[in-house]
Amino acid sequence: MERFILWSIAILFASITKAQINRGSTFIGGSLNFSSDKNEPSLTTDVETTNSNWAIRPQIGKAIRENKIAGVFLNFGGAINKQARVPSDLAQTKNSFYGGGVFFRNYFSIANRFYLFGDASLGVVSEKNQNLFDNGTTRFISYNSKSIQSSLYVTPGVSFAASKKVHLEAALNNLLYLSLTSGKSKEYSTPGVLFKETKYKSVSASANANGFNNLYVGIRFIVP
Repeated sequence: MERFILWSIAILFASITKAQINRGSTFIGGSLNFSSDKNEPSLTTDVETTNSNWAIRPQIGKAIRENKIAGVFLNFGGAINKQARVPSDLAQTKNSFYGGGVFFRNYFSIANRFYLFGDASLGVVSEKNQNLFDNGTTRFISYNSKSIQSSLYVTPGVSFAASKKVHLEAALNNLLYLSLTSGKSKEYSTPGVLFKETKYKSVSASANANGFNNLYVGIRFIVP
């Protein structure tokens, strides 16, 4: 009986040891999002609306200690919203952003090939917004803005090592969030005529109580 217990402890210890992410391993991940939709003119409106959004966030890191990953990421994308009374445009909104930052991820082995993890990211993003308007005779910029946003966010999740290099994971995206935004916007009443200029700063923080609405699944590569 004692020998059986000793063998059981040895097997359990070995399985946990195999589950560790070794120092020096390379972490590769990221996300890619794209969406597009179009609302055709109907009996109640002759306005056609199209929307498209895209975003890319590649990331790479190194295991600085066992089960601890530190790395960097890039973040860029954009969106376009168009409203048109065919064949002429009525309005168009453009958005673009780019930036990057650093992240730290700590894995906690809970069983052979299973982990819990916490991911903390600190990043900076530069964003531009522009509205184009057609008053019937001239198409002009009616609004533009530029802003800088610094953000700290925490994402917890669970990971499964499907193989030595491939991890499948599910996480509550940005469960805790803190950001500081500063920027400037300009509004134009007619082409080239400034109507209003605004400078702004804001601080926001949230603990997402509806975290399951932001649940995501993905793949990460960890190369020993």
